[in-house]
Amino acid sequence: MKKVFLLYFVLLIAFVHLNSCLAQTGNHTSLTKQIVEETIQNSLYPASNNSDVSKTTLEFHNVTIAKPRTLKTEELYGFAGGTTIYPVLVKFTSTDRIQDDPKIQPSFDIHDITQEYYFYKDDFGKWALDIVSGSGNRDVETQK
Repeated sequence: MKKVFLLYFVLLIAFVHLNSCLAQTGNHTSLTKQIVEETIQNSLYPASNNSDVSKTTLEFHNVTIAKPRTLKTEELYGFAGGTTIYPVLVKFTSTDRIQDDPKIQPSFDIHDITQEYYFYKDDFGKWALDIVSGSGNRDVETQK
């Protein structure tokens, strides 16, 4: 009888521990490449900015997501303590098509961008980003 009780007790402890682990990981949904691309597109280059005269398209080349970290009690870069941030390095090309006069061929501004971002969940549970400034960021404009 004692062995059966001990077995049930160990299973109960294991079950409680497993639920605790699942609850902790459930708060921080894993950031994916697709989420990064969609968030950059919707936050920085929204479709509402496109018109008959101009349109911006993005081509993503590389998305590197670093290990997330939870900030300590002090605020950092405007984030409150306890916020989990995901450092992300993204390389992409932004192509702006501009056509002021339909009789003339449209012009294109092409920007090759390498940028680091901090991704985080905002107060409403949606993914958001902040641009991290640094000397490694490049925005090279070319004409086509």
